Amino acid sequence: TDLESFTKTVAQFAATTNVSTESAGTAFGALGELLDVSASDYNRLGSAIAYVGVNSVATESEILSMATRLAASAANAGYSAQQVVALSGALASLRVAPERAQGVMEVYFNRLNTAIASGGEQLNAFAHYAGVSTGEVEALVKTDPVGFFRRLAEGLGGLDTIQTTQALEQLGLQGIRAGEVFTRVANNVEVFDQALADSTSAYADGTFLAQVYGM
Repeated sequence: TDLESFTKTVAQFAATTNVSTESAGTAFGALGELLDVSASDYNRLGSAIAYVGVNSVATESEILSMATRLAASAANAGYSAQQVVALSGALASLRVAPERAQGVMEVYFNRLNTAIASGGEQLNAFAHYAGVSTGEVEALVKTDPVGFFRRLAEGLGGLDTIQTTQALEQLGLQGIRAGEVFTRVANNVEVFDQALADSTSAYADGTFLAQVYGM
């Protein structure tokens, strides 16, 4: 049953990580709701978080904490469950505080959507720093929101401090310490890519959690 699948995943996750059963149950319940994870896929979600945790410097509890803060706005922006886990693992590994990450990502999604809806200077700025044409922004954001975020981070990562400040003002991201988040991702793109690869493969496979539990 659905409840059995959920309970089993939570029990295995708690037994093999630094997260209590109660915390795991609450977090998985919230993530399942926000990321539209069906009950039969909880093992996939658990496996993705556990695998990213094993292969990164972030702990599973840090990834869970980050994911519960990012899930609502990221899912709204078109991120899949495994992409939210990857983003959470990367930001936690790069030592961005969960509440800071949540604040920055919410404003980023908001500014990006506004720019796409109204065009003009802000849309030009997003296109410029992501290295695409203004006409490509909307399609990219719809089909590959994670790829767009990565491109933007890379574009900002190549700037000096003064240029970064100017860029963030043009993007409408000034004053929320967004620079810190984007710069860390930009300077550590391999951490982001690794988390994405690990989360994607472990989610697709869905067996990692059970394997670790069985050891």
